[in-house]
Amino acid sequence: MYNICNTNQITLISWAMNIRYPFAKLLSFPRRMPGWQLWLSTLVSSLVISEAIVMLMEGLLLGRITNDYLLTGVAISILVASLLAATILYSRDQIRMLAADLAATLQAVPDLLFELGEDGEYINVWARDPALLAAHKNILLGHSVSEILPPEAAKTVMSAIAEAQKDGYSAGQVIQLKLPEGDRWFELSTSPKATNGSSSKRFIMLSRDITERRHAEESVRDSAEQLRTIFEGAIDGILVADIETRKFLFGNPEICRMLGYRPEEIIHLGIADIHPKDEQPQAIEPFERMVRGEVQIARNIPILRQDGSVFYVDIKASPIRFNGKDALLGIFRDITERRNSEAKLLKLSQAIEQSPAATVITDIHGHIEYVNPKFIEATGYAQEDLIGKTPAIIKSGLTPREVYEDLWRTLLSGKEWRGEMQNRRKSGELYWEYGIIAPVKDEHDEIINFIAVKEDITERKLGEEALQQKHAKLIETERELLKAHDSLAEADRLECVGRLAAGVAHEVKNPLAVIRFGVDYLAKQFSQESGRAVLDDVRAAIDRADHVIKDLLDFSRQKEFARRPTNINHVIDNAIQFVKHETKRRNITINTQIDPVPPIYADPDRLLQVLINLLSNAAQAIGQDGSIEVETRSILFSEHDLQRSEGNVFRIGEPIITVDIRDTGPGISADHERKLFEPFFTTKPVGEGTGLGLAVSRNIVIMHKGSLNISNRSEGGASALLMFRVAREHFSNEKANTGS
Repeated sequence: MYNICNTNQITLISWAMNIRYPFAKLLSFPRRMPGWQLWLSTLVSSLVISEAIVMLMEGLLLGRITNDYLLTGVAISILVASLLAATILYSRDQIRMLAADLAATLQAVPDLLFELGEDGEYINVWARDPALLAAHKNILLGHSVSEILPPEAAKTVMSAIAEAQKDGYSAGQVIQLKLPEGDRWFELSTSPKATNGSSSKRFIMLSRDITERRHAEESVRDSAEQLRTIFEGAIDGILVADIETRKFLFGNPEICRMLGYRPEEIIHLGIADIHPKDEQPQAIEPFERMVRGEVQIARNIPILRQDGSVFYVDIKASPIRFNGKDALLGIFRDITERRNSEAKLLKLSQAIEQSPAATVITDIHGHIEYVNPKFIEATGYAQEDLIGKTPAIIKSGLTPREVYEDLWRTLLSGKEWRGEMQNRRKSGELYWEYGIIAPVKDEHDEIINFIAVKEDITERKLGEEALQQKHAKLIETERELLKAHDSLAEADRLECVGRLAAGVAHEVKNPLAVIRFGVDYLAKQFSQESGRAVLDDVRAAIDRADHVIKDLLDFSRQKEFARRPTNINHVIDNAIQFVKHETKRRNITINTQIDPVPPIYADPDRLLQVLINLLSNAAQAIGQDGSIEVETRSILFSEHDLQRSEGNVFRIGEPIITVDIRDTGPGISADHERKLFEPFFTTKPVGEGTGLGLAVSRNIVIMHKGSLNISNRSEGGASALLMFRVAREHFSNEKANTGS
């Protein structure tokens, strides 16, 4: 039985067994079998099967189905079975590997993946983040996009499917969905899916979430728009220059206005075109340094306009990338006005520095911020001694406070103040200055500083003072001359009146004596009371006539006074004693405020006559019930006292004695006040006065080189003010006592 196998059969079985080994190996290690082995095994199997089929066909046709054919069939069966088993196992494993690879790939993809029908029906859905789906996956499947998505988004999806069906691919279409977490945008990429001849077409659509990118793009667009707005609205000119070609790539509207070119003309210009030819080396050199990064700012660069005029700018540059090129962005600030202002300020500064007038600038609180050399020279202080201090550092204390109050009131009202001050140098020396002080205001009309321009007027003030003294002496001399003239005229008039009065008194006095003798004789002859009354009236008339004659003789006397140092307080006491009977009869009190006073050089008897006259006049003015006040003082004659002194009798600052007699009477009318010292003028009833008392009193005061003034008081009544010089002997004794 075993001999039926010939050599060919053995060979065929061995070949079949040998070929089976790789398949066994394939079954044992399917994952390690490379592709070329699979191809070779398949090829060999095909050849074996072909050979077996030929042999079987040959046996059937020849009717010779022998053991050889049977063995060959068995070998072929084994071979085919092994091949089929290996192929099945290998394909299943490959599918498993492909599925794992696809799952890993999908897990790594953040996008949404849909399989859609050509009508938009959801066939399959894959999403790593389900929150990005318009609805849950179970809801999507079996429904169309028109049922799930908003109309506009559904329309866009169907448009992408149509485009993919037509062109084989669609990309770039965007839909917007309102999801619970907010609006999201998705970019669609679509391609048709192979269907193995099926009439139903399907499409794979990848939906990528581009919300962040869209926001970024919008931010970029907003930034670009903002940048464009900034560039176009900038008050400075902006130019972008190509570093390599030195040509301009961009210019904003302001630089176009500055240069006088249109925007389309700017890009045809270069660095050299905007600088004057004679200044190009100096102007272009800063650009080269900016390119090298050595500097960022170039100042006072001359720029040439299209019309040929030149202006100056400061340029700040920064390197940038512009349209893919290395460029330099320059910001041009026109400084022409500032340059002109600085030139003016320089001139002004030099003018102030070299000014012959002292100049000082303070802040609004009066603290010194600047002084020029002349101010330093005038005050003697160094600059570091003055800065931060106030001008009070040079105050002398002699300028009245009212001057400073008026100064600040004027300045704070925004006005200019002018005036004179007496200040003190660092050395202690006093000096006079005339100052003009003005507020400095900003563009809002707010005061920010004060500036003072001062001139030393010390020499002028000394000259003025000397001139004033000479003028005062001239006026005094003129007044003395006028007074002397008036005195001479008055003396002439009084002399005439005196001679007349003396003659009248002489002619009347003798007959009057005879009449008095006759009345006395008749009084002895009459015994009736009625006759005696008549004679008493005649005797009273004779007494009044005798009193008038006596006043006339006093008025006409021109004999020298017996002057000597006199304490006027003693004279006042005597005068009060003389009039006390009259004041007591009228119920008038006399109050005195007698201060210790130095002596005056006077005739006490004549002064007594004056004081009795003034006290009597005061009592008669009061009439009944009132008071008289008598006050003496020792003072220095002032400008205020000039108003109540008679003529230019005393000098300012001269020591004098005053006697003020004040009454509570009705005062003096304006008409009567002008005639008080005229001879024979009186306000008394007829028979009670001659009108010579005040004229005689004034004459006596004038002869003592004093002053008598009678005026009304504001509180009522009248005041008689006497003024006399202090005796020179008092000063001599005082100097001797003090040793000065």
